[in-house]
Order: sequence, then C-alpha cells, then structure tokens
Amino acid sequence: MDTSTLPTALSNSGIVFWITLVGGSALPFEAGPLELLQCILQNRPRPVYEIRRDTPHVISAIIEKLLSKQPEARYNSAAGLQADLVECQKRLSAAVCSLSDEENEVVALIFAYSTR
Repeated sequence: MDTSTLPTALSNSGIVFWITLVGGSALPFEAGPLELLQCILQNRPRPVYEIRRDTPHVISAIIEKLLSKQPEARYNSAAGLQADLVECQKRLSAAVCSLSDEENEVVALIFAYSTR
C-alpha cells in the first residue's frame, strides 16, 4: 500500500468500527448528501460510548483516534493500531477473567441480549 493512502485506510477502519458498534443503519452524522460531506470534513462523530453505553471507553478511544481530524493525533501506522487493539484485548480479557461466576452469567446474558 502506498504510504500516502495509509491515513485514509486507517480512517476508513474507524468508520467501519463506528458503524459496526453503533448499528449498520446509523451514520456518524445526520444530514443530506452535501451536508454529510461537510460534516465529515469538519465535525467529529459522537463517541461510540455516548450512543452505546455498553462499549468500553478504551474501544471508543481507539475509534476516536482513528477518526481524529488532526493528523498528529491519529495513528502513524497500522502497527500502532494493532498494538492498541492487542493491549485492549488483553485488558478486557483480564477484566472478564476476574469476574465471579455470577457476574460472568450476567455478562453472557447482556451479550446474548445485545446481539439479537
């Protein structure tokens, strides 16, 4: 991949993550076609955790970094994104492993309900 297209590819990943977590029919901005283009260029989408309260802040922060308007605030490489995703997975796995059996049952019920 040409390195000049990497920021676009990473930003596109952020959009895919955002839509996947919020819902397939939702868009980060509500507007008509011309207004939508202007919103994409000028505004940040709402953080995922504001729309889906069950989304861990760390995941929302990764998506916000992918969608940042300031180049210096974005990921410099796919390896940086991968490192953050791996660390996120480790922390979330550790948090789930530390739950009691009763808490694990509640998490399983919430997950089953949210994926319907």
